[in-house]
Amino acid sequence: DSTPISFKVSGPDEQPTERSHLETDIRDVIEALYEENFIRPLTVEIAYAPTTIDEKVDESITRPTVRKIKNNVSDYFPLIKTHFSEVDKASPNFSNIVSLQVKAYFLKQQQLGFDKQAIFDNLVVWVNVKTKPKSIDAAEILVSFFVQNCEVF
Repeated sequence: DSTPISFKVSGPDEQPTERSHLETDIRDVIEALYEENFIRPLTVEIAYAPTTIDEKVDESITRPTVRKIKNNVSDYFPLIKTHFSEVDKASPNFSNIVSLQVKAYFLKQQQLGFDKQAIFDNLVVWVNVKTKPKSIDAAEILVSFFVQNCEVF
């Protein structure tokens, strides 16, 4: 079911209701995070440097959140990148569509005046609502991927 749903996003002075779509096939990528035999793929190059994330965040993001993003990127970026490539083979441009959806949601949050901590938290809630993973950790991992992949911040 790819029907968009509405939910409230908390912010400074208002709680706007957003109708933002996220491809339902993203659940396949989320499910890969739960695979028992998770092995970091050796075929994916990771262009990750801690300074890159440090440069993207500001003082509104707590140190524990920054650390969580860095750890998630370090542990899961190659797996997610590989899974997106696999889904793209069956459904061309899937990863580009999802990236644009995430970017659009980020830009809307930014337009509404939310700080980066609130945007990260709201993105996690949005991904969690749209994908219904087994735990909030999966939504945090996916949003961290998009921070590193430049759709967020």
